Amino acid sequence: AAAAFPALLIRDIKVTNASLTYIDEALSPRFELSAEHLDLSVRNFSLTDVFDMALKAAVFSSAQDIDAVLHVKLDLLKPGVQLTDVKITIDRSKIQVARLVEALPMLKPVGLKDPLKGVVKITSTEISAGVKGLVALKAEAALENGNFLSTLLPVELENISAKILLDEKNIELKEFKAGFAGGAVTGTAMVKDYLSAMAISGVFKAEGVNTEKVLAPYKLPLAVTGKAFVDATFKAAGTAPVQIVASFEATATADVRDGALKGGSPLKIALSSIPMLPDLWGSIEADLPPETQADAQSGVTQIESCHVEAHVKGMTATLDKATLVTRDFSANVTGMIDLPDELDLKAAVYIQPKLAAVLTAKVPDLAALKDDDARVYLPMTITGAMTRPGVQPDMKYLSKKLIMSRGKNEIQKVLGNGPEAQAVGQAVDALFGILQKK
Repeated sequence: AAAAFPALLIRDIKVTNASLTYIDEALSPRFELSAEHLDLSVRNFSLTDVFDMALKAAVFSSAQDIDAVLHVKLDLLKPGVQLTDVKITIDRSKIQVARLVEALPMLKPVGLKDPLKGVVKITSTEISAGVKGLVALKAEAALENGNFLSTLLPVELENISAKILLDEKNIELKEFKAGFAGGAVTGTAMVKDYLSAMAISGVFKAEGVNTEKVLAPYKLPLAVTGKAFVDATFKAAGTAPVQIVASFEATATADVRDGALKGGSPLKIALSSIPMLPDLWGSIEADLPPETQADAQSGVTQIESCHVEAHVKGMTATLDKATLVTRDFSANVTGMIDLPDELDLKAAVYIQPKLAAVLTAKVPDLAALKDDDARVYLPMTITGAMTRPGVQPDMKYLSKKLIMSRGKNEIQKVLGNGPEAQAVGQAVDALFGILQKK
């Protein structure tokens, strides 16, 4: 029979201002967590029976940020330790992000910023660990009045409430609610096999988000107002942060309701960007429909619809489809964004047929830019940093269209209107039609 341990009983143990480091070599890379300014109190310490423990420590801060009470039972034969009735409180307001990321390097890509807010409360009915690391875990964590400040988000997530379930293999974000730019964000997520090859997945929804607040940090030509509604899913996998970031994939769709473009006339900006037609806006402004003139004077253009579809892979976001429709024009945008903010986008601006007819009657050169649907087509590029994007017309396309149109018109002026001129004119039309397609 195994030798019995002595009936050792110590009524009180107190330790103040101590340091402790926990190292788990079973993980890859190994996990190391240090606690400083540790105050420890033990009642009825025993080698064989359950005893009480209370501790306070500075783990992610220079001040004590963790407070815990629990029951402990040692198993010196296995050996191992079992913790029950665990109650832990973490004061996020005391946490220093630099120390948090140092202890948990997998958080580095998240771009956390100080200050953190809120209180995390963790309760557990069982935590068991042995020489091979964590054996059993049943725990629940709750966050109230939390926040999330990150370099990845232009606006703070605030008033966060979350409920998380943990066991020895998985972490489940059961509930998540937060305020974001005047709207609300909700979601769920799962981390499977978090101690080995993690598999992460989640679903999030945003409703009623103020687009003007979200886009305020970006130096856009015009403000975009309205309420955004977003549906997103994501997944990732790996054992190290670099693997998780590289494998990250997400898809999202968004719609903006009750939207408007403010701070100027988008039509004026687009038409004034054609250098081959100087003072184009000045030559047409007086002939624009009254409602278009009113928009230009007020600097407000109502958005009839705005829809976005995008996906992310690693550190690259792809804008699969982005459409914006107003009474007078529409725009389609596609392209790539190298995260966090390098843009390489193409935009197609279409002036609606009714207004296009007014413009081409006043400025015949614009007829060269009409498409098969009688819309004036203006291709644009959007490049540079997202915080200060550069919007430029496609000079190659516009130059070719306008120069060829003018050349064709001059040739036809020389030919006149005789029968032979008409035949030659048809040949010229065919030739320029071929050249414009190249």
